[in-house]
Amino acid sequence: MTMHRDPAAQALAGTALRRILWVALAATATLLASVVPANAQQVELRWNFEAGDEHVYEMSQLTRTLMGGMGEMMQTQTTRYRQEVVDVDADGTARIEVTYDAIRMDMDGPAGNMSWDSEVDDADTDNPLGMGMGGMVGQTFTVVVTSDGIVRSVEGVDAMMEAMLEGTPPEARAMLEGTFGDEGMVDMMQQSFQSFPSGPVQTGDDWESSISVNVGFGTMTSTYVHTLREVTQEDGRTVALISVEGETGGIDPDPDNPMAAMIQSEGGPVKGEMVFDVERGLMIRGTTETTVRMSAMGQDMSITSEMSLRLVN
Repeated sequence: MTMHRDPAAQALAGTALRRILWVALAATATLLASVVPANAQQVELRWNFEAGDEHVYEMSQLTRTLMGGMGEMMQTQTTRYRQEVVDVDADGTARIEVTYDAIRMDMDGPAGNMSWDSEVDDADTDNPLGMGMGGMVGQTFTVVVTSDGIVRSVEGVDAMMEAMLEGTPPEARAMLEGTFGDEGMVDMMQQSFQSFPSGPVQTGDDWESSISVNVGFGTMTSTYVHTLREVTQEDGRTVALISVEGETGGIDPDPDNPMAAMIQSEGGPVKGEMVFDVERGLMIRGTTETTVRMSAMGQDMSITSEMSLRLVN
């Protein structure tokens, strides 16, 4: 591991960490889905869960931050996590345990290079990258979600919060507490359970959704248009190809948070696609690209995030 520990690097890492923490958990639908075919080109989208189901996903993210007069900073992150359906009520409401198994992060920017790998490095407070993310590894929390994709609650976040906040600077603590509090976690996990149309959709049909997320110093609302592009065969199975286009809005600032006056965001476009295994009711893979234009303490910047998700097993 190579690290430059000057104050500029620490400040840049803090900003990167806060951005990554939000994006990594809030960018794309990642939990179990069921897509039930009505005919060859028509599907009905519904969340469906079976107790005992367990799957492992790997999410990779490349984030480029262009800061005026300071050059470009690149961050890469790979997260591996498990999801297990603990039980399902008669009405289809499920309790799903989510566990983070491994996280690797690398950052390359004007102030130097940093890296952290949970399978190699300790979550020591000397490394800003491992300082917050290290507390997530091995932690489990429970999401309660209905069959139509409404997240009712997120339970068991306290232990993860305590581990993440240990040794964290005060300014980062405020950000994490807002983002990973009960309300913030419900907002973020809701993005993993997009609401679906009430009836079947055919190829070419689209539907809208919107999500509001607490980012610690305010609320950011994103709107999406989903389009069923194709129902086809892949590896002998029926799959649904769904495209997503939308817009990340600006930040509605929290008047009680002093950071709100220092950070402004104009939002930006979102686009991506998802591939669902119709027969097994699983997301096989997905990609998302997001661009956000923002200003932090008078410094203009553009952040582009490319995220990919794949089912490991």
